Amino acid sequence: CTAFCATINEHDEYLFFTETELDGMEDHIDRFAIDGKTQKRKIGLKAPDTLPLLKFCKNAKTRRTVMVALSKKCQVENTPRFVEVIRLRDECAKLLGYENHADYMCETKMVGSPQRAEEFLLELVDAYEPIRKRELELLLDMKQKDVLDGNVDSDATGGSKSVTLDPWDIPYYTRRYKAEC
Repeated sequence: CTAFCATINEHDEYLFFTETELDGMEDHIDRFAIDGKTQKRKIGLKAPDTLPLLKFCKNAKTRRTVMVALSKKCQVENTPRFVEVIRLRDECAKLLGYENHADYMCETKMVGSPQRAEEFLLELVDAYEPIRKRELELLLDMKQKDVLDGNVDSDATGGSKSVTLDPWDIPYYTRRYKAEC
């Protein structure tokens, strides 16, 4: 875990954006240095930089670029470590007489078994699905209104006539929804 976490903490990749690409970030723009070579704003892939960008940047293409970069952050270095941890957990559980790590972890917990844990989680999903669906529809309605009003960049719909709510849209429209309520 130490090497895994250290790799993430020491990660120093940056993305570079023009101020136009960072539209909506006016209150946060001064925190991002201007790169001497590109004359663009330098955005790190750590939460203090990415969270405000995902919540405030109006440009869907910029938000998408950041979210994709975050999803790939340290993937090459940490995937083998993650796979090794899973292998070791499975090996330890089997040495202790369990079928797998989940059986080992659940035995002494209130849930009792991996099957019961899964049942409980599926009950939660079923219970909250209508709320999740309703809230995502509210956010999609906001995005559709932005598209109709011309308040979004052309990449917000990916060139399609139908409007979808993408993962990089959720923090942005959630923040806007909360601000309007």
